[in-house]
Amino acid sequence: MAKIVGFVRDMGAGNVVSPILLELQKRKHRTMLYIEKGGKAEGRIKHPAEILGSAEEIELALVRERPDVVIVGLSSPNRNLEGMFEMVARSFGIPVVHAEDYLRAFVRSDMQADLILSIDESAAVLARAECPNAKVVIAGFAGIMPITLRSEVAEEFNRVRRETGAKILYCNDADPRDSESTVKLLVESILLTKIPVRLIFSPHPKYAPVIVAGGRTQGDVLQDVIATLLERGLLMQCPPGADGDEGVMLSDAMCSGYSTLLGRAAASGKTAITLRTPEAARTFKEATGLDETWLMLMKGGFPVIEKPTPLDDILATPVPSFNVKPLDVVIAADAILEIISK
Repeated sequence: MAKIVGFVRDMGAGNVVSPILLELQKRKHRTMLYIEKGGKAEGRIKHPAEILGSAEEIELALVRERPDVVIVGLSSPNRNLEGMFEMVARSFGIPVVHAEDYLRAFVRSDMQADLILSIDESAAVLARAECPNAKVVIAGFAGIMPITLRSEVAEEFNRVRRETGAKILYCNDADPRDSESTVKLLVESILLTKIPVRLIFSPHPKYAPVIVAGGRTQGDVLQDVIATLLERGLLMQCPPGADGDEGVMLSDAMCSGYSTLLGRAAASGKTAITLRTPEAARTFKEATGLDETWLMLMKGGFPVIEKPTPLDDILATPVPSFNVKPLDVVIAADAILEIISK
């Protein structure tokens, strides 16, 4: 029986690590999940977990648990305590697993893992080229794991469609580095669109509270950007708890610079529109080193807009196929146990 410990900061990482730990637990292995204090997984992820808030707490936890391997999320480029966790684990001689929640997420770490769980073949090619000492296994994309849609929320979306005849769009962009530009591009495109549309704007909870110039939050700044849509009655309020995956799956289109929710939309048969502004392109390259986003690299006909564009034709065009598989926890667990056995 092995002991496997996971550590995550935000929900994207948590949504990969948590189901893998549950699979290992089902196989009678001992597991433990830690969540970084102040991260967006705290209070949101349903997996039983302990909160850690300092390097000292990390060291004490690893000394106490003595895991055979650790699985570390890749929540953000500055790594926060996730990076500290894997460094302490490595100093104790514990193998480290990186669980990717997006294309080329491994670059968010300052160290090379023993095993990288990659989202698809394109991500695996990048990981193998840049991390030659790591084993790379394609485990799938956690962002399209099946979820249960609530009937009362679905009915609210259907009610709006019945009463307005509108297509419902969803956007969660809020990164202070680029969201003002992407949301503005979306607003201007909606104003050019002839068919009825309604926008759900639910800014990402990691970025909306960030204080920016003038002492305002980024969420407040973006409310100014969408004010014209509010005045014209083109906004739809997001039903409680439906921000994220559920909202995307019940909408007709997801619109973003590079959000992982574009993958959820594409996998759900919804239109996934990339808002390609210079600011979004620059931010994405800084985070991943790539010039094109995941959907753009697929060359599969996913719509990309770079200037204000009527959305009528885009929303009327059949959705391209999305050949990405959801996270396979069996493959992930097998790969983790294999590196322990060596």
